[in-house]
Amino acid sequence: MGVVSLAASPDGATVASSALDSQIRVWDARTHETRVIIACPPAENWHVKFVPNSPDVLLVAGGASKSVKLYDVSSDTEKSGTERGVLALPNTANETSETSSRFAQSVAVSDDGKLIACGAADGAVAIFDAVTSKFLHFLEGHNAPVRGLAFAPDNKTLYTACDDGHCHAYDAANKSLLDALPGHKGWVLGVACSKDGFGVATCGADAKVKLWDVRSTSQAEKCAQTASAQTEAVWGVAFSPSDDKLASASDDKSVAVYQYVP
Repeated sequence: MGVVSLAASPDGATVASSALDSQIRVWDARTHETRVIIACPPAENWHVKFVPNSPDVLLVAGGASKSVKLYDVSSDTEKSGTERGVLALPNTANETSETSSRFAQSVAVSDDGKLIACGAADGAVAIFDAVTSKFLHFLEGHNAPVRGLAFAPDNKTLYTACDDGHCHAYDAANKSLLDALPGHKGWVLGVACSKDGFGVATCGADAKVKLWDVRSTSQAEKCAQTASAQTEAVWGVAFSPSDDKLASASDDKSVAVYQYVP
């Protein structure tokens, strides 16, 4: 079945994948052996992310469960695969659990491990305190599925990828909209932030990858480059650990690699 999300632990020792077979698989990256398989209810395993300062904890955007789930993925065979917590997405004042369309699609965690963000199908972006598991607030501005999230190295700026064709930049702690990056023709499917904090990459259903220079004060000059090396929807982008390359994965079954120069 199709794989919808991949994540590597901060030390690079562990890899997790989430697939349409309702399973999350966790591997030892060095031996390629499967550490644990987590069986989820249908439509409850979407994007996965490791917690930076707790590499044995995996965050999962819980889809139909309208939550972020935390799983133990340590080498302890008795604990690995067990659920460690649930961060529920609150309903609006006019909704109930039965009527809410708050399908949890994407998840991100700040590098300092203090904030967790979850993007939903109704455009909501929920922010949680990762230490206390407390819901803090929603970030407003989107009204379509938020399929990708990425925190900047400053641990407070959050970038979003949304079906409304925009990437937004938010101050996640103070729930303010800082900037909007338009330009994709159709859904924005993924977003990544460089480790130097100067570059943001987005990809979309228009088969384009855009590199944004967030240092620019001119809206017209913020889109530093548009790449069209792939022929179908581009679902994911990622900067290399060395921060000198950018990779993108497309429906055309290719992975494109670009040189990144700040």
